[in-house]
Amino acid sequence: MPITVISVAKSYSHRGSHRHRQGTKKHHYLYYLDHEDGKFKSKRISPLEALYYRTQKRHRYRFACSQCGGISIALVKSLKEDVECPYCHTMVSLEVLTDEYLEDPSDDEV
Repeated sequence: MPITVISVAKSYSHRGSHRHRQGTKKHHYLYYLDHEDGKFKSKRISPLEALYYRTQKRHRYRFACSQCGGISIALVKSLKEDVECPYCHTMVSLEVLTDEYLEDPSDDEV
């Protein structure tokens, strides 16, 4: 079962809009992307598993290819990783993009 770990968090077992009692315990939950069916899922895990999955967590970064200039999103563990450009298939090192690349065109004021 190949997965991409998005987050590990502590939460109450019975989430909702009600108040929790004073003695209610929090539990670790794993939030991940399942590659078999392409769905975002969550499951309850032990504290020992939480330590392991925190080391496997991925971050989403936007990057610009130095060859073709295309902008894409990559899920990587750190900024030190090299990723493959989906447009020209060359290996690109991740660099911090300037604010002009990060602006979303849908955020324009009307």
